[in-house]
Amino acid sequence: MTGVQTCALPIWAITKLENANRVEISEEGREAKTLVYPVMSNHDFSLAEIKLLTGRPHQIRAHLAAAGYPVVGDRKYGNSKINAWALNEFKLKGQFLHAYKLVIDGKVIEGEFPQNMEAIKKKIFNI
Repeated sequence: MTGVQTCALPIWAITKLENANRVEISEEGREAKTLVYPVMSNHDFSLAEIKLLTGRPHQIRAHLAAAGYPVVGDRKYGNSKINAWALNEFKLKGQFLHAYKLVIDGKVIEGEFPQNMEAIKKKIFNI
């Protein structure tokens, strides 16, 4: 993701695979729409704000991976080489995915960026 601009991923349908705890993008699935707002990026990584217009299982992870921007640390949809690097470099054992703000029925709940993720962000983006 380059440049700071709003982009909307295509409306992709998500189909749950019955024998696996994962989804696939297909024309037969339920409609899913995700908006992606790049916040910062370099030649290897992007930090983005995501807005879900639908709420499907694994929606963020599946859409970003299908668009070529898998979540770091995501073992189902991510890049195994990048995930191994993040584990080795930062001891990142989970996904680099954080809900800093939730809006439910007009009520806003906000949280701080976790310290370990803040440290990783600073190192990756040299800030």
